[in-house]
Amino acid sequence: MKLKMKLKTFAKVGIFVAAIAAAIIIPITAIAGYEPANRPTKTYTGPDSVAFQYPVFNSWVNTPNYGDERAFFDASTQANGGTSGNYQDQIVVTPGQEVTLRMYVHNGAAPGLNGNNFDGPGVARNTRLQVYLPTATATQLRSFGYIVADNTNPGWVADSADFTSSVPFNMSYVPGSAKMINGANPNGIALSDNIIQSDASFNVNRPGAPIGYKNMDGNYPSCFEYSGFVTLKVKINGPQLAVSKKVTTPGSTNWQENLDYNFNDSSAAPTTSWLIEYKNNGAATATNAVVRDNLPANLKLVPGSVMNYDSNHPQGIAVSDTGLFSGGVGVGSVPVGANGYFRFRTTLATPFKADECGTKQIVNNAQLEASGVSAINDTASITAKKDINCAKPPTPPEPPTPPTPVNPTPVGPTNPVSASLPQAGVEVGLLGVIGSSAMTIGAIKYKQSKNALAQALKRK
Repeated sequence: MKLKMKLKTFAKVGIFVAAIAAAIIIPITAIAGYEPANRPTKTYTGPDSVAFQYPVFNSWVNTPNYGDERAFFDASTQANGGTSGNYQDQIVVTPGQEVTLRMYVHNGAAPGLNGNNFDGPGVARNTRLQVYLPTATATQLRSFGYIVADNTNPGWVADSADFTSSVPFNMSYVPGSAKMINGANPNGIALSDNIIQSDASFNVNRPGAPIGYKNMDGNYPSCFEYSGFVTLKVKINGPQLAVSKKVTTPGSTNWQENLDYNFNDSSAAPTTSWLIEYKNNGAATATNAVVRDNLPANLKLVPGSVMNYDSNHPQGIAVSDTGLFSGGVGVGSVPVGANGYFRFRTTLATPFKADECGTKQIVNNAQLEASGVSAINDTASITAKKDINCAKPPTPPEPPTPPTPVNPTPVGPTNPVSASLPQAGVEVGLLGVIGSSAMTIGAIKYKQSKNALAQALKRK
């Protein structure tokens, strides 16, 4: 097995118990790290190392299969119930995780003291385990593991494991998860749920969960070959935030996730009421919780309408107009199961242009967060409608497309006219006669005008 050295840095309280002869009750707060811190130990140097001559648990140092046995109790978020998986004495946890706790168990007496049938003086009798789980809710918690027997010296040994988180948390045992894993039970054998105790003090007389080698009968033999691990699971519980957003008309208690509003309805009031509920459904108090709201552009706050309701202010308390919508309002700690409300009113401005119609969604978002808890959101909306007074002006006709210019065809020189007149029909001949007559008449008229001119000159 892999060598494992575990060092504890906590203060030690020197308590040595020679044997259990009466009830031993020790405040849990008196134990940190492994105890008894000053109990006798043996250092392993090889197979010939001299063992204890009486039954004793987890008092060997430098063992090849574990290291320092006094630091026998640790935890892992990765092991998932197995014996390996980054076990540590101090781990960081997150609400919702399942953590495996692990205890190493070894009776350090000489193997020759086991007897023929585990009836020798080296066998630990009425051996049982206890695991203390804290009941508090905090950002730092400590758990303890105890190995107890009637005839060991000391009569009990203990070790601790620490858990830290960025948010307050608590721990709860997963019933039925405890098991013993050893050579006789490599897949694990179930242990009693009595292994868990949550009182503020360790009482050696509690029954615990009996363990053994093959059978869980309380008889635990000595020698490394009989060593084993006990694992069990615990759940890390923290705050679990919830936020809900609703809307309605003023004066109505019919809160809805969506409200219809018709801008063509002259009787519809443009004012709306909004409700934000915040709640802690988890197992630990949420601290420094903040609620905020993101108003869309079409919603305008009615001044003085923001109110906060919670167990301290059942009748409501006024909140500034700006706080909820710019950065949020701090509501402090929200205990397990506690809730509160914010209420406010808005007026609704149309999201439509003059020539638009149809429907538009106006969404309002609420948000809740707390220390170490991521922000969560919820929305409510208004479905705005408009179906008249939205005619668009006529679209002007498009101008006609100008014709494509045609390139002129160049004209070449013409052939000379033939001297010969073309042959013609009757019409052409007739025209020729008429033309010839006209020429004759013209000559006569010209001669007459010339004679008249000569006579006029004579008179002058």
